[in-house]
Amino acid sequence: MFAVAHPQGETYRLLRHRQHVKFDAGGIFPQTCAMVHRQSILSANGLLSRWQSLNGNVRGGLWMLLAALLFSLMVVVIKVIGSRLPIVEILFFRQLVMALIVAPVIWRGLPGSLRTKRPDLQALRVIAATTAMILGFSAFIHLPLSEATAIGFSKTMFITILAILFLKETVGIRRWSAVIVGFIGVLIMIAPEDGWSS
Repeated sequence: MFAVAHPQGETYRLLRHRQHVKFDAGGIFPQTCAMVHRQSILSANGLLSRWQSLNGNVRGGLWMLLAALLFSLMVVVIKVIGSRLPIVEILFFRQLVMALIVAPVIWRGLPGSLRTKRPDLQALRVIAATTAMILGFSAFIHLPLSEATAIGFSKTMFITILAILFLKETVGIRRWSAVIVGFIGVLIMIAPEDGWSS
């Protein structure tokens, strides 16, 4: 360990390894910062290129896993504070945080970011989303998290049906089989403990 005096008066302590340290008139600190900056850029570019080389389904799956993790954290917070705050107040602060997150994107795209060709569908989406969040938050607060989460798995069935009806998507036999098996699993998880013996 040794100390290096910077031309402006600062002193930096450095650890000498098995290699020589090169000094210049500006001191070692600016060189070190530049080197670290270049390495961080190269590392970020490498990660970005590896991410872009992944299959679209793989990237989508990883985003879903991250979303599931963050959603789980949100549910735990709702469960904890739900006994002390009204559901509408929790929903208000949740939407306030979301508005702050997307505000820079909306601001950069003004006024086009606020235009819509289907205001009727936008209004319907707002009503449906608000109702769904109020009902979902109520379920997480009043039900055990295991049961509320198990019931939430049933949305796969409804999403598949709605995708066929409204988006005209084609669902093959393998995906239908997976959806049906998953839905049966949901029924087993949420059945009363003595429901099968009666």
